Amino acid sequence: AVGFFVEQAVGEKIRALVKTSPETLVSLKSELTSYKETFGTSMATPHVAGVAALVKAANKKLKPSEVKALLMKTATPMPPNEDNRYGSGLVNAEAAVEAALEIK
Repeated sequence: AVGFFVEQAVGEKIRALVKTSPETLVSLKSELTSYKETFGTSMATPHVAGVAALVKAANKKLKPSEVKALLMKTATPMPPNEDNRYGSGLVNAEAAVEAALEIK
């Protein structure tokens, strides 16, 4: 699959950096005056990755498996959680970083 990387662009300038074709899987729309609510792993992943980076910065000795376990342990539960729909819950950056700092 063909991909692209945009380091930084603001507003409509991002359109100039994205080559569109019938195969383009990403649709961009400028909504400068409103917010859009969306959900799913595509939205959760960058947030959890950011918190994982904060945890790793707080304690560089942690292995990836330990960071994952710490994120899961410190997550805020999201009831009801039938069928594990929310995984371990809502990532809690403050609790995760505090826990990482306590590990020697």
